[in-house]
Amino acid sequence: MSIMPLPIALAVIGFGLVEVIISVVVQRKLSNPKRARELQAKMKRLSKELQELGSNASKEALTAKQNEIMALMKQNMGMMMKPMLVALPLFLILYYVVLPAGFAWTAGETFTFIVPLTYTDLFFATVLIFGIVSSIIITIYDRKKMQEEALVSEKKQ
Repeated sequence: MSIMPLPIALAVIGFGLVEVIISVVVQRKLSNPKRARELQAKMKRLSKELQELGSNASKEALTAKQNEIMALMKQNMGMMMKPMLVALPLFLILYYVVLPAGFAWTAGETFTFIVPLTYTDLFFATVLIFGIVSSIIITIYDRKKMQEEALVSEKKQ
């Protein structure tokens, strides 16, 4: 196996970064993070109410509360799945169509980063690593926003 030229490795990494950036933008645009936070807060409140009801409440009251929570969970899940319907096909097109079309001639070459990586391995590793990092950053940002919104709503009350 020969060594992959650095410009080729950087181009593959660039494709991975573009995929992650597009996926994050699509996720933020389609999922409506503020609405998701509102749903999560409402589900948390309802779950607390359900626990407070405990076994003392009637089956009808418990079932009604559970159905309400399940409806919110379904709505939240639908919001989270929408971005995947765009991001996953993008990843698959890049991985199975664009990369082989542009880099098939480098099939025997590897880029060594801890272990030898082919162009497809390098792309996948780039998307995985930067995807995890961006998810962590977005989660931290969303938690801060949720805390700020909670403080604002507490001040209003």
